[in-house]
Amino acid sequence: MTPLDITGRALAMLAALALLTAAAAAVVLWRAVLPVILIAALAVTSGMVRTLALGGFAALAGLRGLMLALDRAGTAVPTPRLRRSPPAWIPQTAGAGHEPGNEHPATE
Repeated sequence: MTPLDITGRALAMLAALALLTAAAAAVVLWRAVLPVILIAALAVTSGMVRTLALGGFAALAGLRGLMLALDRAGTAVPTPRLRRSPPAWIPQTAGAGHEPGNEHPATE
């Protein structure tokens, strides 16, 4: 590695940091995409692409594990049962069901 290569890499790092500083206001407005682009640009200029890829893989694996843990926790918690009213019982003939001892909660 020649001193020119080292200087070029240092200048590239400084340029990436300058870009990061200049885009700080835009990060507030465009939070989801811009930091990823800036981190990727910094990784490319510093030669840490492999490390960034492994870190991204680890982050995705961690999120997948968290999703599975939440899914299993959700199946472990019993589902609340909805309250069901007794079925509406309507007598088919006039006066049917109103005899003593033949009351139904829906007709009371």
